[in-house]
Amino acid sequence: MKMLAVGLITFALVIGCRGTRPLSLVRESNTGNAFLTTGFYFGQFEKDASSYTQVLVFYRDGALLMLESDRRNSVIAWKDYFTDERYRNSHKAAPYWWGIYAMNAESFRIEKWTSADYAYPVMQLDGKALNDTTLLLKRRLAKRKAGGKFSYSSKTREPTERFDTLRFVRLETKPDSSNKWIR
Repeated sequence: MKMLAVGLITFALVIGCRGTRPLSLVRESNTGNAFLTTGFYFGQFEKDASSYTQVLVFYRDGALLMLESDRRNSVIAWKDYFTDERYRNSHKAAPYWWGIYAMNAESFRIEKWTSADYAYPVMQLDGKALNDTTLLLKRRLAKRKAGGKFSYSSKTREPTERFDTLRFVRLETKPDSSNKWIR
């Protein structure tokens, strides 16, 4: 029994220490006009045979809010989400909705946390602004192998990446970028 207690305490300490790693991109204010920061970018994509929507909210201070849903499947649903007082600050609860971005002419890189068991690993995504209202976001594709593991192998003939198109939607009042994850 004593060994079980010591094992559980050790496990809790190891898991608790994993938490969030710092993001490595340098956060800078966005003074350019490659894309707009007065609303959000909306896109739809398929994942695991389900339809999802995604929104990216860029802030002038270099912060980024990135949300996905399989229930909010329209621009109107997302606008309602952002204006509903019940949800106004719900996105501040977890680090995996937040990140930062860096611009290089019309190209950009996003660095954010992602959700995983007992930790929030860092992921990077690259994108390009086709114009100020249309973005392309490049994603690596993982194929599920036996046992539930994912493979990013390029040895197969299947595509290993895809480009999601996101279009700008103006928002009268967008969510505040202050949170405990991005400083």
